[in-house]
Amino acid sequence: MSEIKWVFLDVGSTLVDESDVYESRCSYVISAKGLERDEFMEKVHQVAKVSPKPIKQAAQAYGVTLPEWDSSLEKLYLGTEDVLKALSGKYKLGIIANQLAGTKKRLHNWGVLHYFDVITASAEAGYEKPDLRILGWRLSRLAVIHKMQ
Repeated sequence: MSEIKWVFLDVGSTLVDESDVYESRCSYVISAKGLERDEFMEKVHQVAKVSPKPIKQAAQAYGVTLPEWDSSLEKLYLGTEDVLKALSGKYKLGIIANQLAGTKKRLHNWGVLHYFDVITASAEAGYEKPDLRILGWRLSRLAVIHKMQ
């Protein structure tokens, strides 16, 4: 069995706490439609059983288009940098994540970009997880990089 050389991580709800963004998006719909919080959250939970984007789908069910994702509300989980520091001492680290353009800049702003050898955002790759083509896209580029070294 070969030695593990790379560890790939996600961004949202893995390195970064997005709960304030989700709360903001739910509050937006509740306010826009004058809904009771429990009513909307019940809809979100119902939609979550069949959709990977339950807040967006629940908002659409009420005829509400959500505003752009507010990444200013995201924050690193406590201990994220300590974990990255420990991992980067043993492995090459990469990101494969369903993220908008600007992922590198956000990681830089949080002071953790230097831990990563490669960043793959779905906006860059043209595919979103769970579509395995996003993994293939990244791995094919790593193979090219590896051959060049």
